[in-house]
Amino acid sequence: MATDSSTLPENTPANDAVPDRMPLLQIQELHTQFETKQGTVRAVDGLSLDLYEGEVLGLVGESGCGKTMTALSVMGLLPGNGRAVAGEISFEGKDLLQCSAEEMQQIRGRKLAMVFQEPMTALTPTMTIGRQISEAIEIHLKLSRQASRERTLDLLAQVGIPSPQSRFDDYIHQFSGGMRQRVMIAIAFSCQPRLLLADEPTTALDVTVQAQILDLIKSLAQEASMTALFITHDMGIVAGSCDRVAVMYAGRLVEEGPVDDVLINPRHPYTQGLLGSVPSLESEPGDRLFSISGLPPDLASLPTGCNFWPRCPLADERCRAEEPVLEQYGESQAACWKAIPLQMA
Repeated sequence: MATDSSTLPENTPANDAVPDRMPLLQIQELHTQFETKQGTVRAVDGLSLDLYEGEVLGLVGESGCGKTMTALSVMGLLPGNGRAVAGEISFEGKDLLQCSAEEMQQIRGRKLAMVFQEPMTALTPTMTIGRQISEAIEIHLKLSRQASRERTLDLLAQVGIPSPQSRFDDYIHQFSGGMRQRVMIAIAFSCQPRLLLADEPTTALDVTVQAQILDLIKSLAQEASMTALFITHDMGIVAGSCDRVAVMYAGRLVEEGPVDDVLINPRHPYTQGLLGSVPSLESEPGDRLFSISGLPPDLASLPTGCNFWPRCPLADERCRAEEPVLEQYGESQAACWKAIPLQMA
């Protein structure tokens, strides 16, 4: 006899609620680790996450929670002492962790692209801006040097760099911070990839330039019907740019769901803390912002049970002993033994 879904409790895992389309990117039980003098650092600790075609997903959390390492795992660009030791990263049905270096070189730029947090370290200082963009176009789109140059000039104009003809042969040190990030965006969009990863793309930019860069990425992605993963610690960016949001803490996913649901009814105490630290329209001058107590855990020596319990005001013995699992709450998921919606609006 069929079960009436309306009789199920709210926190019943919704195994039948999986969308009827395949994810463009599917991360399953990803474990990314680094070997250091202090021991094994579990930067990404069993992360599972789906990203569907045409959507924008925000990946949020404090510095060091594993956001960037997740993106670098997808791109196959982990530092030398880092390695994805377990799990699967399926993109267009292919496990990227099983691809050779040559295969990843063909995928990066053409189908996967990334806007890095700091363009000064991501761009080559000894190569002109024009060549850094056009070279990728020649390799991936098989265009002639002249055709690649013309496309590069169009891209420079599209991302708002004035006088593209005269800036084509300039070097990165001749550009401001905002203009460097526009160059990064031009490179990322040069071969019209299917998936864009944007890692804190507005870090160290002033507020006005931040808004311009975000608007530029959003408009270009919409024009190209591109899927995007926004990595940020800024809930304002999530609210204004994303369809869904995933919250990470100490390498693990602690909450995930539609933006409106998670921001209005956060269920995990960590998500509640992140949102509580954001100024509201009702804030008065001089009001103190909420601050999550304590510090993030040492990823080389994680606590037993829930990673967040040493900082959580609701923690009890079960939190200290048992690691919580993700459970379904309507359209959202949360991994917390104390998951209670906190009405934010």
